[in-house]
Order: sequence, then C-alpha cells, then structure tokens
Amino acid sequence: MLDRTPLTDSHVLDRANRNNPLSNLTGLYDLALLERLSKTFSAYAKLVEVYSHRNLSFKSDILKAFAGMFAVLEEHFDSATLHGLPAVVISHALLWSPAARLPRRGGQLPSFSSTFTTLDSEFPTWSWIGWDGPVEYRLFENSNGRIVLPTTSVATYYNASNDPITEPIQEPKRDLEPIQPRASKGDQQDIPSESTDGNDNKNEPQDKRVPAKIIPDSVRGSTWFVGAAKTPDKRQDSHIEIKLLRFTARTVALPAFSVAVEKEYLSSQSQVHIRSSQAVRRILDRNGKHCGLWWEQAGYGYVGLGMSPGSEAKIDLLEISRYGPAYRPRDGPYLVEGPISIFDKDEFPSVGPESGLINILAVDLDMGLPDGIGERCTVAVIHSAAWEAAKPLEKVVRMV
Repeated sequence: MLDRTPLTDSHVLDRANRNNPLSNLTGLYDLALLERLSKTFSAYAKLVEVYSHRNLSFKSDILKAFAGMFAVLEEHFDSATLHGLPAVVISHALLWSPAARLPRRGGQLPSFSSTFTTLDSEFPTWSWIGWDGPVEYRLFENSNGRIVLPTTSVATYYNASNDPITEPIQEPKRDLEPIQPRASKGDQQDIPSESTDGNDNKNEPQDKRVPAKIIPDSVRGSTWFVGAAKTPDKRQDSHIEIKLLRFTARTVALPAFSVAVEKEYLSSQSQVHIRSSQAVRRILDRNGKHCGLWWEQAGYGYVGLGMSPGSEAKIDLLEISRYGPAYRPRDGPYLVEGPISIFDKDEFPSVGPESGLINILAVDLDMGLPDGIGERCTVAVIHSAAWEAAKPLEKVVRMV
C-alpha cells in the first residue's frame, strides 16, 4: 500500500466525474432530439435519486439545493423547469416513484392516531419536491444504462392561466399495438363516478369503513397496522394558482382493478442484494389475473384491503405514457431474488403486437379541494391489454 502512486488532482477529478451524471452530457448537440432528451433525462433521473436522499436542515430549501444542477440541465433540455420537473419532458418527469415511505414535505407519516398536519403547500404533490424523502425513476426501461423514453399519451399540459407548459414534441411513429376505440359513457367500466360539485353521488358505494386492520408481512416477518382512509375537510389552498397542472388523459377509476394485499420489496438501486423499504403490490384485473404493479405509498396502505371502498372509488388512474410491442420479454423492477414479473405472462402477451405497457399516475380526488382538483398518490404500470379491457375514457384532470 505504501508504494502506491499518490492521487493527483486530476485523479480526484476523474473519479468525481465518473460519479457525476452531468459529466456524461457531452457532445449532446450532435445527437438527434429524442436521443439528446433521453440522455439528458437519464442524467436528471440519477441526480434526483441522489439529491432526494439528502437530509436538508431546512426542508423548504429543496429547490435551492438543486439550483446549480437545474441551471446545467435547463441548458441541455433547452427548457425551463417547473417545480423541479423539466417542462419539455414533463410526462416522463411526472412518473417518479417513491423509494421509501414518504410524508408530504412539511408533514409526517400517517399513523392511526395522527391528524392532518399543516403541510408546506407551496410545493405540488405531482412533483417529487412536494414529498420529503428518496425517490427514483423505476417505471422506465433501460438500455446500456440509459433510460428508454416511452411514447407520451398526453398532448399538452396547462397551468392555471390555461397557458401551455410545453409544446408537444413530434416523435417518430412507432409500431404500437392497436388501441381500441374510446369507450362511450354508456360502455365505461361499471364503477361509480366521483362527484365534483360537493353533492353526494347516489351511485357511489357506501363507504363502510373498517377503522384499522393488522396485515401480516411475510417478507419482513412482522405486521402492519393499517388505518382506513382519512378524508380531510373541505379546504382552501392559497397556492393553487401556482401549482395547478391541467391536462386531458385516458382515465380509469381504480375499482376497475384490484390491488393485492401482499407486498414485495424492491432491491436497492445501488446495491441489488440489499432489500429496500419500498414495496410494490400486484394489480389484478376483474378476472383476478395479475396485470400490473402498484407502488406502495404511505397514506394509501388501505388500497386493496376493502377498508375504504368509497375512497378507492375516488382514485383515478391516468395514462401518462406507454411502451409499444416488446420483441423480447421485459423484466420488471428487481427484488433481491431477481426481477419481479410485471404481469402474468401466461395470461397476457409478453412479446408481439399486443405486449405494450401503460405507465400510470394515480390521483386522489378525495382531498377536500374545490372544483374536482386532485392530488397525486402514486404510480403504477399496467399491461395494455388489461388497460384497454377496462375501457378508459378521456377526462380533464386538475392536480396540485
């Protein structure tokens, strides 16, 4: 050890550059648009994963901590950032996933005895900066260490002033599986629709809530104490005007599917042989067939447990983007034991023209906000055949 060549400044810089995703953003302007966006978004995703793990002295300083990185990324994206998300790739940036049980920024993790706390309402729920803790971008496919961007399903996003946030990017046509015609209202899944005018909907299921359940966790050899959904009173949010995100998306209400009880814990991104605290649960179609994955999120442990059916009916699943046909079977996110299946390959095509995947953003409309405005709760991925069978309808979405 004593005869090793001492490290020089250049050695230290080279090592730092290898660990800095921004160091890979060289020669981008010679690349085609989509390749440049894919490479830049991959760097952005890695930086978000690193910075969201940091414990800030002042939680509200999250944007300040990321400011220098934003300046570099905005140059390469040729786009401004909106509450921490690059506007030009906002459909992709919205699909971050929790890497642990996350409380809202300024809040605390829900418990059976906890009440609603005063959150830092300056930050929107649809951005990772609105939550306190580590996040990842695990819904995306990877090739050679770089994210493969899916085809966006949302044409344009708007702010509270109805100004478009970014112009849609024209992507080359891909061979996607055929999309079934849009369902009419009479053909939509037989589920109750949410009321947005403050009146009770007579068709809405009676919410016979079970106060709490004890759920065994076979992986951890412990139990979870899960409380029923807690619906906040009608509330006003003085920051709605700066946080509102509006767009039209193909939508299915959550009760068109079911979410399995058993949790499966993902491995750590950096150390695949270490089990993380983040779990996924399997999504089942109406025939009980495994058709997707649901990312567990603190505060929504009641989903799939039959505790709060009325609250589940007010969760919408939104199609944000999709992957087209696969020409070899896709791996799901990794557990310590290996990749988890995204769907049952004996029931749904894993290759060929009908083997697509839908990237989902789940929005909770039961948050006490006016005008049907919802808040993000989690993300999911669903096989395209199961998604189309649920007969999605286009719907205007408002989120803060």
